[in-house]
Amino acid sequence: LLGEVLRHYAGETLPASGGRFADYIGWLQSRDAAAGEAFWQAQLAPLDAPTRLLAALPAPEDGQGQGEHHHELDAAETTALASFARAQKVTLNT
Repeated sequence: LLGEVLRHYAGETLPASGGRFADYIGWLQSRDAAAGEAFWQAQLAPLDAPTRLLAALPAPEDGQGQGEHHHELDAAETTALASFARAQKVTLNT
């Protein structure tokens, strides 16, 4: 999807997708829910705690290396972030 967006911004004419949302929903409903759940349980089984939001740090002043910053949101930050997402009409996940 991102590739299509970037090609559109670059002025490239994109072919019509031809797909309809109803077709996608039909495809989702035809999937085996139990098999999907079993797959994700197996994938997530090695995790012993919830995952955290990661943010990349700016590169060091010498331009070498990389970094990570871990920040756990407190209740006030979570509330503010949720309010901001609602005001922007996007999901908190977005």
